[in-house]
Order: sequence, then structure tokens, then C-alpha cells
Amino acid sequence: MTADSLLILSRSRSFIGEPTREQVCNVYCGFQGISILTTEFGWIPAFGPETSSLNDYDLISYCKQMKTFGFTHVEFDISWRYSEPDYQYPVPGRDLSNNLDEVCRRLQLITDQGMLVKLALAGDGLSRIDRTYNDPQGWTYGYEWLMENLARIIQALKNNVGRNLMKFCILVPGYDGVFYGWGREGEVPDLQPQRVIDFFDYCRLLYSEGYYGLEHTEGNIPVGEGDEEWKTGARLDNIDTLFGEFNPFDLHKDSTWQILGRFCRPYIRPSDQPSDDDTNPAYYLHDCTRGKRFYIIYEIKTYRWVRGCPYSEVLEAALYLHNMAPTTTICALLS
Repeated sequence: MTADSLLILSRSRSFIGEPTREQVCNVYCGFQGISILTTEFGWIPAFGPETSSLNDYDLISYCKQMKTFGFTHVEFDISWRYSEPDYQYPVPGRDLSNNLDEVCRRLQLITDQGMLVKLALAGDGLSRIDRTYNDPQGWTYGYEWLMENLARIIQALKNNVGRNLMKFCILVPGYDGVFYGWGREGEVPDLQPQRVIDFFDYCRLLYSEGYYGLEHTEGNIPVGEGDEEWKTGARLDNIDTLFGEFNPFDLHKDSTWQILGRFCRPYIRPSDQPSDDDTNPAYYLHDCTRGKRFYIIYEIKTYRWVRGCPYSEVLEAALYLHNMAPTTTICALLS
């Protein structure tokens, strides 16, 4: 099949109608454990942001392969690169922060395949004064840049000619460089919690019908004040979905049990959790004013996966988590 014929086929299988809030917010993507075949880079260990760099043929094929696995979402980043001293991802990064037309064109192409999108906005960390990359290896811009550019991004998505892309995407400010990551060293009082709140309040002000999510770091529940702030109408009310990051080398520890015990129901205590360890954890995942809230077991083995760990390692981790939280979405295949 030629690239032109694949493009024609993709347009014939576009969305009919709009997805529901639950479909967009209950994110199921292949963030670890999935290999995707591309014409340009061969087999790649998929994790998501590469969708901005693939050619059109490979992007359409990527979506179709993910859909075949049963995933409902793919990821897309406004700006990204995965280049570290010990590792170089096989697909080069791409910065589209000043080319929102191309962002929208690609998101249109992705949603034409019947896929939804987890859209990351390059807001990890705090910004440099000159608003250049705050992470030259990851090509992110940080909190201040994001707050200055958020209206421009949302307007472009909302006013896209083909469809209102805000109805097909859940927006997240970044990855694990947000909470924690929006704190300034030596700052008293610590304004990181307020920055998180301000971001999501601003999202809702700019587009009240949008879908917005946040990733927490290992063992850390945003924004540190217990279940009261997760209750309906409380200060984190504007968050629809919370994505969890876990230790890629050791899941069998308190930073896993304490989180899942508070965000997943049912929570089934694993045999290796001490019997006297937090026997009655409070449940945090209260509804928000728009309805049900979602918790996603998200980043569990991504660091290991892109570096070549076997699928069996991802599966073992996913099954351990699934046995604790059998009704919670896990961003990996369980078989």
C-alpha cells in the first residue's frame, strides 16, 4: 500500500461524533511494553512523544498498530527530545512549540484514525529568564513559559478547522517535572502547590469544557495536604485525571502501596505488604464538579523499556499492579 492510499484510507475511518468525557480522561496508552514497526526507524520501543517526529505514513501506521493492541490513546508532545548521557532514543526529538499549525495537522491525522490523545505541553520544571530550553536534553520550557503560552495553545486546538481538538485531547503540563518540579530551591514559603493550582485554574478559565491531567512523581500525592484537597469543589477540583509514576527498579515498596491504597478501589493488599502497614488508607479519588475523576497507573517501566528490557519484565510489573488494583487502567498490555 502506498503512502497516498494509506492517507485516503485514514480519512475514511475518522471519528463519528465526539468522544465522551470518560473516554478522553480514562487514558489507555502504550507507554511501555509496545514495539512499533516504522519504515524510517525500523522497530522502535514506543513510549509516545515520537508521534511528533514520525512521517505521515509511519504516524498513521503507528496509530493503527496501537489500535490493534487495544489502546485508546496515543501521546503527543509540543516539544520533546530523549537524549541523555547514557541513552539516545532512536527517533529524534522535535520542537513544535512555534508551529501549532503542524501540531493541529498531526493531531487531526491521529484522531482521524479513531485515537484519542494525551497531549504534553513541555512545562516540566521552572523556566529560564530568556525562555530558552530549561532542559537542553529534553527540550522542555517550564512553568512560566507554559503559563505565557497556554492561551495560544488552547486557542489553536479549539479553533482547528477540521474539528475542535480540545474535545479529543487530555492536556497535561508535562511529565514528572511538574509535581515535584515546579518548586524553587530555597523558596519560603514553597509556592509549588500554588503553581499547580494556578495552572489548572487557568486551564479551566481558558476552556471550561477541557480535559486536564497531572502526573505525580514516585510516592508523592499532589499537592501534599491529604484527601481534603481532592474533594469535590476543593482546590484541585480542576484536575480530571491523575497519572502515577512508580519506581522502575522496585515496585515492592511503600511508594507503590501507599499511592494505590489511596487512589484505587478496590485495593487488594499484596502478600509482600506488611500486615500492619497502613491498614485503612483514606480514599482520595473523589468526584470533581464535572463528574467522575480518574487515576491511571502510568509510568512503571518506561525508563527500562526504552533501554531494552524484555517485555516479560514489563508484564511482571503490570500484573503485580493489576492484582492490587484490578479495575484501574494500566498503560501496558497484560498479556
